[in-house]
Amino acid sequence: MTSSSIQSGIGNQPAGGWPASQSNDVTEAADKIESLVNSDGAFEWADTNEVTEAANTLAKLPSQEADSVVDELARRGSLETFANEVTDKSWVGPGLSADNRATLFDNFAKQLDAESLLKVSDAFRAAGTPRDGDTYAQELTEAINTHTSPAAKAELVELLAERAENNTGTGAEALAQRREDREQAADILASLSSNGTHFETAIQKLEQADMLDDVLRASVQTEYHITMGRITHTTYDTSRFDVIMEGVADSTDSRLKKDVFAAGITAMEAVDAEANPAVEVIRDGVMPSFNDEAANEMADSLTKILDSDAEGVMDELTYGSNTNNGKAFTAYAKQMLEAGETDKLGEIYTKLQLGNDLNGDATQRLETVTTIPGSGSEIQPHADALGHFVGSIYAASKQITSDQAKQAEYATIVIKAAMTTLDKSKIGGPVVGGIVSVAKESVSLSMKEALITQDLSAAQIWEAASIPTDPLTGRQSIGRDAFSALTDRIDHIFRLNQ
Repeated sequence: MTSSSIQSGIGNQPAGGWPASQSNDVTEAADKIESLVNSDGAFEWADTNEVTEAANTLAKLPSQEADSVVDELARRGSLETFANEVTDKSWVGPGLSADNRATLFDNFAKQLDAESLLKVSDAFRAAGTPRDGDTYAQELTEAINTHTSPAAKAELVELLAERAENNTGTGAEALAQRREDREQAADILASLSSNGTHFETAIQKLEQADMLDDVLRASVQTEYHITMGRITHTTYDTSRFDVIMEGVADSTDSRLKKDVFAAGITAMEAVDAEANPAVEVIRDGVMPSFNDEAANEMADSLTKILDSDAEGVMDELTYGSNTNNGKAFTAYAKQMLEAGETDKLGEIYTKLQLGNDLNGDATQRLETVTTIPGSGSEIQPHADALGHFVGSIYAASKQITSDQAKQAEYATIVIKAAMTTLDKSKIGGPVVGGIVSVAKESVSLSMKEALITQDLSAAQIWEAASIPTDPLTGRQSIGRDAFSALTDRIDHIFRLNQ
């Protein structure tokens, strides 16, 4: 196959796709390709030269006309015939080589709009055996990820989401189609992660189609290991999930971050809950839990969203209608506690008290009152967000163990990690063994008191550590309203998730 007229780079597909073209060139090209790949008799087939000429006919067309030719072939029912001939493996009249097929796919990715790319993807997925078809569709998706314009990729994600949403069948074919659409959408979404607006648009379309949870789960690739005809264990590749979370962390939209965080938690729980008895796998003398390993990796990826803006994301989690019950953050906290990632929890806890820059005044922040636009109702956002965090951590510790001493131990470990964060921040001086700013000291004094007081329950430790202390008087430095907002939120979240 000769090289395409489009040599390299990203396609120039416009947002909204190419306008339909009904020129004579389009009709003639479709007629020619159809003639080249269609057999005329019982003993005739399209040979390699004919298939190559058909592919070249498309490659030489301007992008808009190539797109219209593909649409015309699909309308005539000849697109699948073209795909079958391109991928033909028979010894007589074989199709294109793997390299030439890759060139064809690269040209498709650069020329076609989202609707036409979906038609081509479906045609090649139907070619050959189911395994072959999946391979061809994956090859095309990789070309799309590399060469298709961000606008067209975002529109393709939307088309896949809409099709999956409208696919309500319960048969094997319908279920397979939904799985394929979710996996392809996840792959393309990951490739968009550095494309800002288009990436966020694709996520919003997935949300609207109620597909975000499923696509994020599909972004974790599952590999079944088979010995003697049976599955011995399952492993997971979370790298694509991580790329998506990194893209979300770069966004400035706190609400989108919250929604992806919550959807990512659902995906993480789904992976963790999958049956995976690795009975025949021993590593370092123990039986590994591949589910736990994958869930831990996913939790680390989700942490990147919190690292990017702990205050903003926790505010959205606290007040968002789909997350204000604390379920999402409690699940995250449980995974982090079980994985021993308490340093990161301590860092987030400190940021919620002093602000993302660790340079705020905990007392002033907890006392802050804002008015909800439209309703006129007043809320105390920092007190509520801190309460959401503490209530979730406390509930997570109880989900892990009913042993109250162990629950208190979890609280102690996280608070010690928070004090380390304060000490490392170097803002206002070190916490231990030096003079600190009054703002920081009001937090550190409370934490120290919570840690040195004997026989406190987990609830008492969390409350004592979270209410700032006036370093001059030794008394709590917040008023009744802030105190109530904080402790009421802790109780509310704990009650819903214990």
